[in-house]
This record gives sequence, structure tokens and C-alpha cells, in this order.
Amino acid sequence: MTARRSRRRGGSRSKSDGPDEEKDFFEDGDFEDEFGDGFEGEHDDWDDDRARLRGRRASSSSAVERERALRRWEREEARSTKSCGCSSAVAAVTLFLLGFSAIGRATTYSEETALARETYTGAMDAWNGGERERFSGATFELGLSPVSGNGSPTTWTPTRAVTTGEKEGVNHHSSMGTYEALRYALQGGGLIEAIAIPELISAGVADAADVPSLASILGTAPTPTYSRHYNNTAVMAALMGKRSLMIRVNGAQELRVSDDVELFTKKFLPITNWKTCKYQYAGHPINGGCDTYSVIDRICVKLAQKGASDAWALDDYGGGYGCEARSLTEDGSPSETETWQAFVRHRISAPVTGTYPALTLVRKTLAMARDTNSAVLLRSINDPYITLLNVTDGTSSFGEAQTQLTVAGVVLIVAAAVFSIPAACLLIPMAFEAYASTARAAPNQASFTAVPLRDMV
Repeated sequence: MTARRSRRRGGSRSKSDGPDEEKDFFEDGDFEDEFGDGFEGEHDDWDDDRARLRGRRASSSSAVERERALRRWEREEARSTKSCGCSSAVAAVTLFLLGFSAIGRATTYSEETALARETYTGAMDAWNGGERERFSGATFELGLSPVSGNGSPTTWTPTRAVTTGEKEGVNHHSSMGTYEALRYALQGGGLIEAIAIPELISAGVADAADVPSLASILGTAPTPTYSRHYNNTAVMAALMGKRSLMIRVNGAQELRVSDDVELFTKKFLPITNWKTCKYQYAGHPINGGCDTYSVIDRICVKLAQKGASDAWALDDYGGGYGCEARSLTEDGSPSETETWQAFVRHRISAPVTGTYPALTLVRKTLAMARDTNSAVLLRSINDPYITLLNVTDGTSSFGEAQTQLTVAGVVLIVAAAVFSIPAACLLIPMAFEAYASTARAAPNQASFTAVPLRDMV
């Protein structure tokens, strides 16, 4: 190898040879004659060295890239872990606060419940002490005026006393005493059965044979057949219109309950979606809208003796002279004017033909929705059941609100405990790791002292 290199240094070619001579030297084979095959082997050694160098550089570069990717993944993993842990911690703290707040509010209901129980017990004592006897000594009749008329009804329908040997609403509270309930119900059922249908028959709008009894309608007998003179459209149209509902007390005193009583109504709603009209409002889609039908379902009013003469009058104690707890309006929304409503309506499914619903369908729907003893009711304001509805906000239970709050508080606290587990498992190790990193870096940071710039020159 040394000889070859010496010959290479001292060959026949001179430095003065131009590029053409140098080119000819390599092309004519003089290069191989002068240096021989040994140069090719040495050249191969150089190529191997370059390949190994490139390999080391490539492996070093890939290692650096892997290290960077690993560090990037660790940063993203730490950020995701921290975010998840913080979210769980915030949820746990929020649920803890809500749970303890609900339990705290439940404890305050003990005083309110005690006051409500005392009020209810006092109402039962007053009822048993003479209020029930005063209410039972009066007689009540109901009447409907003609359509668009605000005068006295042409006929009066009597009521009957409905008594029970046990109290209403809270029979499971035996330790609070008992009383004998009393209320008055309209004889014959609701306004349509007891007043409207007899008027239709007497006026010749409907024939008695076309109005079967409720027992036959609710039974398994075949659908009753109508006479050829029966006109359901005329019958249902006769039930439409506003009337005045009045109560006559002891055959002399008349009380006007309302001048806007509609037994049967048809309303057009601006609903363009036929599915919403048919399945949500039980209506009939027509002319870009929806025809809906409803009938009066239940009536319940409160009466009280007022003034020096002890005359009976409608009583609006608790918000409204009705006794339907938190009743809804016809469209299903809560009433904005009265807490206790006197009238409750029931929606009737509209026929697919677009005509009025049959009177038989209306009667069957109402009979299946309530019994005749609850269709039209007159109650005394001193009735313990009315007091119960007022003091319990219509729930008829003294412990419902307190129990619900307590259960809700316990459920929220348990949920908070569940959320605190991932928060603790994720955040506590991260806090220890951050503390350990700070402790390891503290000695190294202390070994470096600041050097002024002038001392560096």
C-alpha cells in the first residue's frame, strides 16, 4: 500500500498537465496501468467508511426524532391527564355543594311541616266541631242559562251529598286524627249528562232513542244504531256557545259561577305540520291548520258563609275559587291567573273525516276519565281536604318535599364521591411528580451563580 501511494505521488504525470491530458490519462487506461488494481480496493474501503458514517448519522437522527416524539407524546398525555383530573374535580366539588345544599334545605322543612300539620289538625277539629254540620244543613242546585244568555237558568238540577267514613288524601297519617268527609255532587253526572242532554231532547234536537244510557255505551253491547232523523252535526253544534253556570242555595240565593262555560268547543290552531296536529293535539289537519275539539270535564268550586247574615258565597282562598290543584289549561300549560281552577277540560280526538265527534264518543270518553261522583263538586272552604291541598301545595303529603330533597342530596353526594375518585387518582400523582422534579432541580439551580457582564470580558 505504501509503495502504491509513493508511486501515486511520484508518477510520470506532472502538475503542468492540462485538463485534456488529465482526461486522456484516465480514459486511455494509463490510470489503471500506473496505479493498478490496488487503488480499486482502497476506493472500496473509502466507500464502506462513508456508508458506515451515513448509517451512524441516520441512526442518530432517527433516535433524536424518536426522543422528540416521545417527549411530545408525554407532554400531550400530561396535558390530557391534567384536563381530565381538573374536570372531575370541578364536577365533584359542584355536586358536593349541591348535595349539601339540598340536605340543608330539607332540614328547614321540619318547621314548615310542623306548621302544616298543625294547620291541618286545626281544620279537622273545626270541621268536626260544627263546620260539617253547617255545610250539611244547606241545599244546592246547579243550572245552565241558554247560549249567549246571562239570565237565570230555565231549569235547576239538584245535587246530592257524598259522604265517606274516612278522611281524604292522607289516610296513612292515622296519628293526625280523622273526620267524615262531605261534598255535594250533581245528580246525573256531569253538565252534559245531567243538563245538556235533557235540554236537547226537550228541544227536539235529539231523540231519546238516539241517546243510549252510559251503561250500554260502556258495556260490551254493539255500537248503538241511530234513527234516520239523527243529525250529529246539529246535536254537537247545539252544545257549543258560552253559557252561564249558576248555583242556587236553599232554593233562594243565586250565585253566578261563570258566564263563559262552553260545554263543547272547536278551535282552529295554526299548526302546519299534520303529524303534530294529529298525534300531539288529537286534531284534524285542514287548510294549513288544525281543528281541535274539547269538552268540559270536571267542575269543582269552594263555598263559604260570609258576612253577618252567613250568606253563602264563592271563596277564592288559596288563589281562585276552584279546588283542582294546579290544574292545566286546555293546551296543557299551567294557568297564569289561578292556582286553583274551577273548570278542567278534556280533549276529544277529531274524526279523520273532519266532522264533529259523535256524541256517543264524547260521553264514553268522559265516563272513562272520571266517575259521576267527581264530575261536578261543591266543597266547603272549611273542608279539611281543601286545607290539606293548600298547606301541601297540592301534593296531599307532608313529607314529600322533605323526602325528595333528602334523597336528591344523598344522590348528589354519592355522585360527587364517584367523580372525586378519578380526580384524586390523576391529580395527586401529578402533584407528587411536579414536587419531586422541583426538588431534584433545586440543587442544580443553586450551583449556578449569576456572573456580571463586566466579569465576562
